[in-house]
Amino acid sequence: MNFLRNRLNQFKSTVAISATITPFSFYRDLLGFPIDKTQYKRFASPFPPQNRAIFIEASIDTRYKQRHEYYKDIAQLITDSIQIKPGKYFAFFPSFKFASEVLKYVKPDNRFTVIKQLGPMHDEERIHFIHELESNSFVLAIAVTAGIFAEGMDFPGVLNGVFVISPSLPTLSFEREIIRQYYEERYSNGFAYAYQFPGLTRTFQAAGRLIRTASDKGIIIFIGQRFASKKYVDFFPSYYYEKSPRELISTDIINDVKTFWKQQEEI
Repeated sequence: MNFLRNRLNQFKSTVAISATITPFSFYRDLLGFPIDKTQYKRFASPFPPQNRAIFIEASIDTRYKQRHEYYKDIAQLITDSIQIKPGKYFAFFPSFKFASEVLKYVKPDNRFTVIKQLGPMHDEERIHFIHELESNSFVLAIAVTAGIFAEGMDFPGVLNGVFVISPSLPTLSFEREIIRQYYEERYSNGFAYAYQFPGLTRTFQAAGRLIRTASDKGIIIFIGQRFASKKYVDFFPSYYYEKSPRELISTDIINDVKTFWKQQEEI
């Protein structure tokens, strides 16, 4: 931060642009922009909002100590949702272990194929993974939120939906705790700066794999009780909703998914 601040002070003006640079105050502080001189501007998404439906499934608890009680429910929700509109789907998990546990309850049959990123991949394995995604007409791809498929790869015109399971908070570690203590002392908001905001950035990057062109259509489902809490839902991108982010919380998600795909057929 200090290195960037010193560099920024050498310029008359600087423009920082990113699709995942919110919340603004977090990135302002993280990047070393001066509080009194920084201005913000948010631009609307260039893609038609009617082409996608975004839902929060808040009845499932994905916190570490509770998630084992919901492995089967997560698997059922994903399976039921993708069978409404057969196609290509990604399910992003915060860890390989979490994904493996849920996969025990996913029962693929002759209707859809499951491909998995359940560990670090070599280049050939990544190429094979992408080939399987592109060559199968009905496929569920399992990956981790902080991995290459969630952040550094686009699939324009390919996907029908993305599931993001749980906010992808960084793992508790000595280094991360030092970061938390630093931001707690500096901004009195250590947990948010060290865990919450980095986790939300990963979350929205993963969700962003779906809509890459103006003609892409599909669903994004955020699975986890925390997504509906004020601490998280208030930071959802404004182009996700019309008036309030709480509009995204679904009380009958399977019916909502059916309604969306039916509306797409009528367009």
